[in-house]
Amino acid sequence: MKSFTMKALAVAVLGLAGVGSAMAACPTDPFSAWSSDTGGTNNGALLGGTTTGVTPGLNSTSCAMSAMFTTAPGSNGESATVYDQSPQLEQTYRFRFYIDPTAISSSLSSVNTVEVFSAQTTTGHGPNTPASSKLVRFVLLGTSSASTYKLRVLAACTAGDAGVTVAAGYCSSKFQTGTTNTGDITLNAGATRLEGQVTIGATGSGGVVNIWTGANTGTPDRVLNITNTAWGGSDGVKQAVMGLSSSTVGFRNAAVNKAVLFDEFDSRRQTMIGN
Repeated sequence: MKSFTMKALAVAVLGLAGVGSAMAACPTDPFSAWSSDTGGTNNGALLGGTTTGVTPGLNSTSCAMSAMFTTAPGSNGESATVYDQSPQLEQTYRFRFYIDPTAISSSLSSVNTVEVFSAQTTTGHGPNTPASSKLVRFVLLGTSSASTYKLRVLAACTAGDAGVTVAAGYCSSKFQTGTTNTGDITLNAGATRLEGQVTIGATGSGGVVNIWTGANTGTPDRVLNITNTAWGGSDGVKQAVMGLSSSTVGFRNAAVNKAVLFDEFDSRRQTMIGN
């Protein structure tokens, strides 16, 4: 992996962040910046979902990526995602993207959820069944308000900062009690920057997931101190997945043709990415 930027997603996923130019419309080939999409090959049609370019983009770009489910009732395998396989078994991994879930507000509740991002290892690890290859997961869920959302962070772990491990070897921002940054993250309607950092190690000696939201580049909004050493050693972050996947049946059935927008994906080994 390069020491600066592994991949940037800006104007219609073409990695044009910071060049100062704009595009009048989305390109016809919006997936060329990615290793693959849900269809399995570059630039292919997405199976069970769709990812296309829409204008305007997020964070002042000209074009964003949208992801939606297109069949009802949705099947368990339905997804609309893109894949970045540029990481090289990273022991420390940072990622940043913008997300706008406004269109699916009526489809979200505390039980109707959808995964929007994951950082994955090459194989499953950990003591639980099934073994997990997802080091970090971002899951959207709803609130009592149609204009606010919750982001739940799930991190693969053998122990959390309070010894709390949820099903299948995951520690959750909902249950972290040993830090001042606890609970799910509230997101408002509209574009929001999400940045994360995962480091493989033991609790108290490096194992951590940090999350920043909005304009914050200082103290993380959420800190999950975890032991995730089982995922290190000869393994580490090898793939990032962004889009809609691992959703509940209620969400898939209610959110047909309702798009979540993504823009400006970037990933690095160490440095803060920021706005």
